[in-house]
Amino acid sequence: MLDYFEFIYFRFIDTEGVEVKEEPVLPVTSGEATAAFKILQGARAASKKARKLKSYTVAFKLEAIDHAKKVSVSSASKKFSVSRGCIQNWKNKRTSYAYYSQDSSPAGKAKKKLPGGGRPLTFKELDNELAIWVRERRANKLRVSTRIIQQQGERMFNAEEDEGNFKTRANIFSSHVNMTRNYYNLTYSV
Repeated sequence: MLDYFEFIYFRFIDTEGVEVKEEPVLPVTSGEATAAFKILQGARAASKKARKLKSYTVAFKLEAIDHAKKVSVSSASKKFSVSRGCIQNWKNKRTSYAYYSQDSSPAGKAKKKLPGGGRPLTFKELDNELAIWVRERRANKLRVSTRIIQQQGERMFNAEEDEGNFKTRANIFSSHVNMTRNYYNLTYSV
């Protein structure tokens, strides 16, 4: 026996996420409605996975660029499952990618972004001095925490600038960007 009836509306969505049409389906039982709803949820989850941003290594980009030069941009986009716009942008940045693929470090080909994008440093010398100070303390096997790095940065800046009005935020000297820029991290291994 039927407890109650429900109308299920199937929404058809095109590849760009724009709703195209909505169609009512015949009345069904609550159990069938629940099953249909679960199927729809699975379809929505699958569509969200398809929209995930992808990142590609420098070696992959160079391979796609070479194929685009030999054949065409559209065939390279089909072969590597990348949009034509991406391949055209990669072609414009080819010299930078070639430089980082020949980098002496083994991680050069595995890099996914080119350096240089982002906010420029305000105090370059201070940043370098602070990195040297951290390395010296670690060489002496002394503890270095983010708070200690921040306090030392304030001391170094106030020693150079007599104004004394320099105030740091918690992320200026101890941020992840500073750590990776100067090739040290907070985990200390003996």
